[in-house]
Amino acid sequence: MQIYTSLTVGYSDSEDRLWLRLVREGSEAKLWMTRRLAMAMLDQSYGLMIGKSDESEVDREHADAVSDFLRHQGDQAPPRMSDLRVDIQSGVVTSVNVTAGDDGVSWTFLSAQGQACFRGSRAEAHRLLEVFWRRMQAAGWRDLPPWTAALLGDQQGGATPL
Repeated sequence: MQIYTSLTVGYSDSEDRLWLRLVREGSEAKLWMTRRLAMAMLDQSYGLMIGKSDESEVDREHADAVSDFLRHQGDQAPPRMSDLRVDIQSGVVTSVNVTAGDDGVSWTFLSAQGQACFRGSRAEAHRLLEVFWRRMQAAGWRDLPPWTAALLGDQQGGATPL
């Protein structure tokens, strides 16, 4: 399995899918992700990060991790390098394995063409989930991220918005 050090996420309106570009030294993987799988991955990843912690603490951890990142436009795509070897070309993600711990989060994206793994610290995981949610929001797939749904549910008498 290849471990990648950078992950860029975008939305293709013509495909109505998210595209993923994972980069490691000398090569890259290009994958497509459906709405259903992307939304499930976002919720499950965040849920695993919460684990047995207080949800409001993890919500604050998220806000702290992404504030400087967004202020410095960290959610923008890095420059494209055309001389990279392509490990996986246009693979459709069929499943995502997510593991989370105190030290970070690991995502393994599986497709018929191969698998690609991205690992990051908890702060990097929060930033990546923020980018995924922003792409979903831009696509019109989802209005609220999981890190604010609990807060809104409390304000609405415990009802969790759909």
